[in-house]
Amino acid sequence: MTTRREQGNSGEAGLPTDIDAILSSQIKAEKTRKEYQQRPDVLEKRKAYQAKQTEQRKVARAAMKGDTAFLMENGYDQATAEGMIRRAQELQSA
Repeated sequence: MTTRREQGNSGEAGLPTDIDAILSSQIKAEKTRKEYQQRPDVLEKRKAYQAKQTEQRKVARAAMKGDTAFLMENGYDQATAEGMIRRAQELQSA
């Protein structure tokens, strides 16, 4: 039979010290993460990443629809566009 470990109640809020420490570190981590996310350089990187993702989704949708013209307008050559469309059709039929 196992015995339960004793927990001291010397935390600042009267909580067990291990819980108090976990809460303290978690709150500090969340605060740090929030401050980091608000930095202008991080916001700019996120914006660039999201724009790239949006463009990639548009290309994927065009391939799914078989829109060779759209793909070619966006810098893909005929063979690449047809290959993307063929692959999209393979994935849709699987």
